[in-house]
Amino acid sequence: YPGITVSVSTGNSQDVLERLLDYRADVGVLAQFSRDRRFVAVPYSEHPIVILVPAGHRFAKRRSIRTAELAGEPL
Repeated sequence: YPGITVSVSTGNSQDVLERLLDYRADVGVLAQFSRDRRFVAVPYSEHPIVILVPAGHRFAKRRSIRTAELAGEPL
């Protein structure tokens, strides 16, 4: 299609949703999305979250960690 311009921009989730709502964007990609009737969301991929810690850290020998356990941990 001649004359079509494609552009990519970045921003946080709120920025992306605002661009969709005011028609400055046609498609948005978000890491997480809460149900909202104003949008149609189509999941296209899932990625595990990986935590890296020093060998002596209390999480070092664990195979899984609950999200709540990260509270207070410096990132």
